[in-house]
Amino acid sequence: LPAFGEAVELLRQRGNEFEAVIAAVPRHRSLIERHTATWRTAPTIVSSDDNDSTFAEVDVALATSGTVALELALHGVPMVTGYKLDPVARPIASLEPPRSALLPNLIADRLIVPEEINELVLPGRLARHLEELIVDGPARQRQLDGFADVRRAMETETPPGERAASVVIDMLHGERPGRGRSAHVDRNEAAERLACVELARATDFLARILDHLTPLGDPTDCPGE
Repeated sequence: LPAFGEAVELLRQRGNEFEAVIAAVPRHRSLIERHTATWRTAPTIVSSDDNDSTFAEVDVALATSGTVALELALHGVPMVTGYKLDPVARPIASLEPPRSALLPNLIADRLIVPEEINELVLPGRLARHLEELIVDGPARQRQLDGFADVRRAMETETPPGERAASVVIDMLHGERPGRGRSAHVDRNEAAERLACVELARATDFLARILDHLTPLGDPTDCPGE
């Protein structure tokens, strides 16, 4: 957070006018409020529960790694990311550095969103990236084009909730998802589908990207980093 705060202040000093907003996970809100209390450009802190409405009004974002990057991409919000691995994860990551830790980059199979990691999370670097994205120009358009590719890659013919429910039912039946099942749905199976609705809601996000992504553990999102 200190580097993010300094990057925001650099943008302000360079003559950029904007409102800074932080979407905070409710359980971390008080911690984030304490960390940002000394920022010279005071941010407005809102709940991450309202990300849909918040991101609909955002022009550009500075984010950490995690699913928030995919949320921003699907809302068409150009961004730069910065994150620091914890001391335990750094040696492991150095053994086989991943192509990216960001879902938009992995789904599109190319670099769309810039990532600044560890020692490269510097206010000046973050501010320069953001300045390129604030204005309508090549950097902003490249990301918007990339996000369109991400959306196309995640499209499914079957509604995600129904697809997730089918996967869960197949697993309960001991069958491989999508293999060896009749197209006929009897009343018992319909009842099973209804019983799986809540679980499907939790898994539909993963179901949409299973075909486009090999598992990769994201660094832990930590508001203190």
